[in-house]
Amino acid sequence: MGAHKVVYLPSFLDSVDALRHALLSEGRFNGNSKRGTGPAKISCDSMVAQNGLKYFCVQVTHADISYRIHAYGDEADRLYGEVQKHMQLEKKENSGSNGQRAD
Repeated sequence: MGAHKVVYLPSFLDSVDALRHALLSEGRFNGNSKRGTGPAKISCDSMVAQNGLKYFCVQVTHADISYRIHAYGDEADRLYGEVQKHMQLEKKENSGSNGQRAD
């Protein structure tokens, strides 16, 4: 049996707060102090259950760790909105740079 590493995450106000921390963390919650792991990749899934309850899940992946955040009901709508804002901002930054970085 392999040893499992226990990771203690900070408390979050809600799923949107957890998303913001995951986007900014660069894998630091797993004890990795290395910076510059590159941009986070985002994937998501949503559904509405037969009883009408909304569900949204987003996975934020850095080079060495992934975070999965689940939300239900009205919070699912808020999390979805935040993911959309982030993706639009990222799309705008990527299209405006023409492949060149301004350092």
